[in-house]
Amino acid sequence: MAAPRTLEVRVHGMDCADCAAKVRSAIAALPGVQSVDVLLGAEKAVVALDPARVDLAAIRVAVNGVGYTVPAASGIDRPATPALADVSRPLLVLFGVVFGVVLFVIVAGQWLGLFEILTARVPWPIWLAVLVAGGYPIFRNVARAAVRGRVIAHTLMTVGALAAVVVGQWATAAVVVLFMRVGDRTERFT
Repeated sequence: MAAPRTLEVRVHGMDCADCAAKVRSAIAALPGVQSVDVLLGAEKAVVALDPARVDLAAIRVAVNGVGYTVPAASGIDRPATPALADVSRPLLVLFGVVFGVVLFVIVAGQWLGLFEILTARVPWPIWLAVLVAGGYPIFRNVARAAVRGRVIAHTLMTVGALAAVVVGQWATAAVVVLFMRVGDRTERFT
């Protein structure tokens, strides 16, 4: 038996707890895998394994089999856990930026009447192009999940954005798309 190794394997396409559970089950079923932790927000799986019995190629095949992908530059040996101070500062900066964006949108958009002004002055082809361009990656993931018969985390927000468009509140739809994108970036950061 070879010395056990711990790998961090990037997994693309996960966006809900059910996705993470499927990836975890697929990897855990491989012979030689001792433990698996799937980190949805970080889009990775931390796999403790016996390298004599399982390798990155087998993990890639298992993950692809349940509908997700492992990029080619994945499967690095897990580095030592960073100190708490190394993690807390970027996290505080991230929370500060997200809070600032939310506060700015609320103050500028709602209280100062910017949403109403923009809705009245910007023609619909422009705002439709902004919404589609801004939300395309997320809308694409929602459509793919719907084709597979799944509901993901962004499905409800997409329905909310569509409802805002239907009632003529495109500025509200743009804010929903903005928050979807900020939330998506936040998940990738952690």
